[in-house]
Amino acid sequence: MLPDPKDGSDGKDDINQYFYVILYLDLMLYAPFASGERSFFMETRLAVISIILHNRSRSSNVNNLLSDYGDFIIGRMGLPYKEKNVYVMSIVIDATNDIINSLTGKLGKIDEISVKALFAK
Repeated sequence: MLPDPKDGSDGKDDINQYFYVILYLDLMLYAPFASGERSFFMETRLAVISIILHNRSRSSNVNNLLSDYGDFIIGRMGLPYKEKNVYVMSIVIDATNDIINSLTGKLGKIDEISVKALFAK
C-alpha cells in the first residue's frame, strides 16, 4: 500500500511488509534453480547415458563429473570388460534436457571416452 497522506502514515510499514513478501517469493521460486534441486517449474526427462571408457585412467575424471550431477542421478552401473580392456557404464538420470545434454557434452570432451544418451518418451 502506498503512503496515504490522509491518515498521516508514511507507509514505511506497508513497504517493509511488501519487501519481505517479495523476498520470500523470490527465495521460494528461484532458490531451487541455484542449488540444483528439482522444482515443479522444471520439466524433467528420464534418460540413460551410456559410457565406454577406453582407458581406466580417465575414470577419476568421469567419477568427479558424475558426482557434480549426483542430485539428478538415479542409479549407475559399471562393468569391466577385461578381454577388450574397456569399462562400460550406464547412468540413469532424471533431469532437464539442458542438464542431461550438459553432462553428456562434458563427458564427451574427456579423451578416450565414448558417450551416448537415450531419452525416454
